[in-house]
This record gives sequence, C-alpha cells and structure tokens, in this order.
Amino acid sequence: MNNPVNVLIVDDEPLARVELCRLLAMFEDIKVVAQAVDAPDALAKIKQHQIDLVFLDINMPEINGLELAGLLQDHDCSIIFCTAYDNHALEAFGLNALDYLTKPVNVKRLSQSLQKYRKLHKVEKPHVPHSQHDQLSQHNQHSLAPKNNDELDMNKQVLLKDGENMQLITPSQIEQVISVGNYVKIKGDGLNMLVQNTLSYLESRLNKQYFIRANRQTIINLQKVSKMDLSINGAYLLTMQSNEEVEVSRRQGQILRNMISL
Repeated sequence: MNNPVNVLIVDDEPLARVELCRLLAMFEDIKVVAQAVDAPDALAKIKQHQIDLVFLDINMPEINGLELAGLLQDHDCSIIFCTAYDNHALEAFGLNALDYLTKPVNVKRLSQSLQKYRKLHKVEKPHVPHSQHDQLSQHNQHSLAPKNNDELDMNKQVLLKDGENMQLITPSQIEQVISVGNYVKIKGDGLNMLVQNTLSYLESRLNKQYFIRANRQTIINLQKVSKMDLSINGAYLLTMQSNEEVEVSRRQGQILRNMISL
C-alpha cells in the first residue's frame, strides 16, 4: 500500500468536521492528521504536519476559505473546497482547487474527489474490502442515511444540516416532521429545524413502531401524543406533548387504531 494521504480539515463548525472525518474514515488510504477552525490555525497546522490534501470551508471568520486558498498557493498541498454554498465554484477553480463539494457531503462525490487527487499524484487506488465497498455504495447524500433501507435507531445520534448549521439529534427527540415544499420542518424536544429532504424519504427511515404518517403533510411520533379525540368530521385529532394539535386523516386513522389498540 502507498503512504496514506495526509489530510487537513479546515472548518469553523465542529459538527461539520466530525461528519467529514467520519466519511473520510471509509477510505483506507486517507488519514486525517489535523483539523483547524480558521485560517491562522490552518497555517499553523500546515507548518506542523506534512499535509497533502486540504478540505477547506469558505464561510469562515476574518479570513475566508478563498483568501486562505490564495495564501496556500506556495504550499505543496491540494485543495478541495467543502462548503454549504454553491456560488463560489468559479472563484475556487480559479485558485486551482482540485474539486468543489457542497454540504451535506455526498460520499459518492467525495470518492470522486479523492480519485481526482490519486490520478493527479499518480497514487494507486487501494483495494477496498467487500464490506467497505458495500458501505460506500449504499451511503448517499442524506445525512439521515448511514445505510439504505435501514430504520434509524431511536436513540442513536444522526447529523442533520439546518440551514448553515449542523446538529446532532436522536429520532426519539422528534415530535413532528412537517412537509414544507422541498424541505421538512422537524419539531420536538429542543428541535425546530428546517432540513432539505422529503417527507416520504424520512418516513422510510424513521422507525415504524413509533412514527406514523398522520396526513399528507405530517409524520408524528406516537410517543409524543398526549391525547386523542375524534374531530367534527370523524377523523382523529391528536394533541401532542407540545400542545399542538394534529389531525389524522380517515385513511391513516385506521392504521393508527391498529397500532395502538390492545
């Protein structure tokens, strides 16, 4: 095996660094040797370590990622931008960036970026064990999807992107998931997030013992229901622990009765 590719991650968001480290750990020839929270920290880490590849955020305080990339022109390291914004790509490639990834990072695109580095530096791609290959092929761009077709553990943390921020949550915190166009609003214990995903996708991932589609727009966590009544039109009206009311459609009402009846 060739020497590992020494990686520096530069991002002022701790959870973003955690998620990228997790993804890079899937590649046996990649070694994250340092992390930095801003430009001065990154320059110091580059002096301390032999860095081959830098994953660089753009939106950082004082000196942004584009400015830092300009300062790194004389250093013998490649740069892959990794940012929540897609409107700086031309500037990034003008700075000879190897690639430009948008958050949340899609592991397939990450793999392609790493292959660009290997090709540029004539590094042989390592053999990937079958189990790891399956993990890479199954992982996709959804932060809620460590493996396709698996329901999420109610108490296992998952990473979600809420606007520019990343947040670790557990499904057990969720009270409601509400469709808002191309986004979903996730509400619950300490949660009020707007996440780019579809209601149908989240319905497929959330544990069906606890989560049910109440109506076309809303998924609810049965553990967060405090009261259940019949509404005027004969459908069920649920009062959640937050005191919000959610109407259950007639069709879903039958499924709900089957789930909670003795």
